[in-house]
Amino acid sequence: MKKWCVEDWEFELTVIDGKAAHCRLGLEMGDNAVCNRCKQGDYAG
Repeated sequence: MKKWCVEDWEFELTVIDGKAAHCRLGLEMGDNAVCNRCKQGDYAG
């Protein structure tokens, strides 16, 4: 049986150029977003 890797990562995105009208999410210069994946078993919802 193959062992599974525990996913545990995070990264931050920072908008460095553009206007809200140019982005589907409405992000503007200077906006930040943090994306992550919880460890197995830590997911609350």
